[in-house]
Amino acid sequence: MATAKILCHDDYAVGWICALPVEMAAAKLMLDEIHDPLPHPRADQNNYILGNIGEHNIVIASLPSGAYGTVSAATVAMQVLSSFPSIRFGLMVGIGGGVPSNEVDIRLGDIVVSRPTDTSGGVIQYDLGKILSDGHFQRTGMLNRPPKALLTALSTLQAHHLTEDSRVPEFTSSAQAKATGRKAATFTRPTQIDRLYQAEYDHGDCATCINCDQSKLCIRSSRGHNDPEIYYGLIASANQVVKDGQRRGQLAQELGVYCVEMEAAGLMNDFPCLVIRGICDYSDSHKNKEWQGYAAMVAAAYAKELLLVVPIDQIDNTPTARDTLAENGKRQEMKTVKLSAPDEEHTALAFNSGGGAQTNNVNGGSGQQINNNAQVGTQNFHSVTFKHKEDFSFRGPVGVHLGQVRSIASELFVGRGNELDEIGKALHPDPKAHKQRRLVLGGMGGIGKTQLAIAYAESGRGSYTSVFWLNAVSEAALKDSFRLIASIIFNVKEPGVLEDKEIVRRVHQWLSTPKNTGWLLIFDNYDDPDQFRIDNYYPPASYGAIVVTSRRPDLVAGSPLHIKPFQNIEDSLAILQTRSKRENVQSDPNAKRLAERLAGLPLALATAGTFLHRSKFTFERYLHEYERRWNINPRSPVKLNEYEERTLYTTWDISYSRLENQDPEAAKMLKLLAYFDNQTLWYELFYAGLTDSSPEWLSEVITDDVNFDGVMGVLAEYYFLDTQQTSGSWSMHNCVHDWTLAALNKDIDATDYWYAFDCISASINDSDKNDFAKLSYSPLAAHATRLVQQRLCQNDVIYDIAPRRLGQASLISDLLREQVLLLAAEQMYQRALAGQEKALGPDHTSTLDTVHNLGILYDSKAS
Repeated sequence: MATAKILCHDDYAVGWICALPVEMAAAKLMLDEIHDPLPHPRADQNNYILGNIGEHNIVIASLPSGAYGTVSAATVAMQVLSSFPSIRFGLMVGIGGGVPSNEVDIRLGDIVVSRPTDTSGGVIQYDLGKILSDGHFQRTGMLNRPPKALLTALSTLQAHHLTEDSRVPEFTSSAQAKATGRKAATFTRPTQIDRLYQAEYDHGDCATCINCDQSKLCIRSSRGHNDPEIYYGLIASANQVVKDGQRRGQLAQELGVYCVEMEAAGLMNDFPCLVIRGICDYSDSHKNKEWQGYAAMVAAAYAKELLLVVPIDQIDNTPTARDTLAENGKRQEMKTVKLSAPDEEHTALAFNSGGGAQTNNVNGGSGQQINNNAQVGTQNFHSVTFKHKEDFSFRGPVGVHLGQVRSIASELFVGRGNELDEIGKALHPDPKAHKQRRLVLGGMGGIGKTQLAIAYAESGRGSYTSVFWLNAVSEAALKDSFRLIASIIFNVKEPGVLEDKEIVRRVHQWLSTPKNTGWLLIFDNYDDPDQFRIDNYYPPASYGAIVVTSRRPDLVAGSPLHIKPFQNIEDSLAILQTRSKRENVQSDPNAKRLAERLAGLPLALATAGTFLHRSKFTFERYLHEYERRWNINPRSPVKLNEYEERTLYTTWDISYSRLENQDPEAAKMLKLLAYFDNQTLWYELFYAGLTDSSPEWLSEVITDDVNFDGVMGVLAEYYFLDTQQTSGSWSMHNCVHDWTLAALNKDIDATDYWYAFDCISASINDSDKNDFAKLSYSPLAAHATRLVQQRLCQNDVIYDIAPRRLGQASLISDLLREQVLLLAAEQMYQRALAGQEKALGPDHTSTLDTVHNLGILYDSKAS
């Protein structure tokens, strides 16, 4: 619960950075008190949790969902320092891959803390260096050391642990007690055996290590306890995931590191901090996510123990991070001034604090300065500024940014090896053919097109320097995606100040820069080509790669790759096993029959597996229920055009029936969600629409955010929703969303519709009209568009707007117009006008205002 403390931004002195939702959740559980949130600038896209540990006021910030790597971490850190100017230092706390060796017996659940040496600041960016004339790669540059206050606390804590036990187990147990019910299991030490395989032995195709050769295990003696050991040493960081035992061994031998991860190198020179990592895997092909929650928890517990030995007066006497960075910038500027003028042959890109890059000379003829992973020239140079300038120049590659895409854990992604190979072949650059590579992934909804595209992007097969996911479900959503890209690649405070066409043009210009050829764009869910032409949004460059996912691939230009249901029964059984978490699925004849009946459809298999995980149904009983509902399904739409579509609807119907019996509030909430957009659903949106006349069940769910999260969590567990924890929101698959309206709302529910209307209208602030065109209003506009969905607008029960809502209808129309959703705005204006003429008369000022706004809209459409 939030306390009644009234604090301001200047009261917070410690920044705590996380990369994953589970890390942020663990950090939150370590707080002694949680403070009320504070407003922050629209340009600051971070998600914050405020609180205190002892006397220290702490800002917990997380990377955006889908973003990772050193550049993303630097961007988050800079936004923290901009919004909270009194931050003295930071902690980068979370999970990492262990690097065991003959010298160090690191195990799962242990803790690694970065500690400087004579030649390193504690973190090594192992992919930063230069190619020498003989072709060898030489690492260059040294990242900064942690601030003195943290190093002093580190020494103090190490001394304590020589004579006293660490308090990590104590803090871990206390935090686990706070996470009640199902959530507690996330942070509990797994019962899974800690297995370390020989470095040269690779993992097979199975989702778990159940079929791995046990003779390839490394023999290690028992510790006799389960408490984490704490190691102090070097941490390796880069923009790539290490999933290879031999590569891990190479890093251990060459660098002497204890841990590998992906964010710390982006912070050390831009955010004075210490890095703390809980070990969740061994950086090899056997890695999975079973240990992530516990590893995040022990790392957070160590961070708490460390902060408690930092005296408050020592923090007060430490310069702010901004002052420290400004001083470092002056020193670097003095060094940079001595560099000769850049020439074409020795020009490199130097990343700045905001995640961009600037052209900088590489002086000295020993080789070309490069980033070994991205294969783009970079130099260990960081400029620091807190004044945003509207700079749209090329500022270097930015890594992988997947936005709010619906993605699944890597261990849940099954099969598709052949398809991944086909994608790689289609997009592999041909040095002789100077043209853009384009691939269209076609197939029915729920077949796994999006997950396949994301898996390819994350696999590193294409060695792309910049990867972006774009939402192509509508032209408005696609323009929003371009605005998000602009906010990432350019040093701009608010890209919303520019018109959509200009944003797209400048992003295209960035993608068409000759030095920027290694990018990949994923245009996802382009299922309605009749509405707009997607090729208008392709960059006019003769390089780069584009992937489009579509249910209508025949209408999209590009090399087609049709995604079919799983052909191998083993893949279908693997999904049932990973989702149901049951053993011996591969040998269960009823599981095999069910897998065959579900026709290799990933979404249907995942839904069935998730249901089986939550219920006591046997595979045989589920199959019987499935067969019964296949033929008699009162909730199915009148027409089911495809066998596969009927398969999906039947699995959802089984889950929904269980919800109605086991958790009726969750069932009602799922039905209600048909009246909202499916991309971004957040608590405050639903709370805004509550009134005294709201249904009792809805009031009970919405009044308390804990109840709301519980109900939404149940829907996520049934695979109806996905969590976007870093943004505190939820989303729904397009196919599920279509089903909620077509099947659960055959008869339009006026109460649910008008509640959705009230939620949206109450979330719009009339005084913010000048901001309606900005990106921050885009999610609300998407929900407003749902209010004029074709089937809803044809219903007489909800078409007429009550007089008390007419003003809000006009406001919603204004928002839609400013977001350039002109057709939706026109429909809402017309509904408002019909209501005003009926209730107020044609000559009333409000009626005339709507007529005037309609005229402006028609003029906009004409131009």
